[in-house]
Amino acid sequence: MKKMYQFRLTEQTHNYIENFAKENNINKTKSLEKIVKQHSQIEGDMRTNFAKLLAKEVGIEIKKDLTRIRLGTNTADKNSQIIIELLQGIYAHHDIQECITTDLIKLKGIEQAEDTVKKRIEGYRQRNLEKNSR
Repeated sequence: MKKMYQFRLTEQTHNYIENFAKENNINKTKSLEKIVKQHSQIEGDMRTNFAKLLAKEVGIEIKKDLTRIRLGTNTADKNSQIIIELLQGIYAHHDIQECITTDLIKLKGIEQAEDTVKKRIEGYRQRNLEKNSR
């Protein structure tokens, strides 16, 4: 069962509903229902399109960052594998059976290497900050 409602419309709105009804060969009630339905669909489409556009733009921005992260990770993985191979060669060449960790003895060369890497990372960060601030 349909309920009856009353609305006050401007002359312009009333004329629009009447013209729409005539063009579509329907009564004014069906005309108004069809106008509201179309408006609702258009609004829903606009929301969907906005969401898709937003997702696309966010995806583009995230892709840039993820590419940098992926490349950095690949480089770190490659370097780690090279170091493991070099250490394996050193151990095999000197017939070393046990590993002496830096917890037990920290050689001057290890400290120098750590300082060099620390300074290099600080330099990368500084350049990255300067690049992003432009």
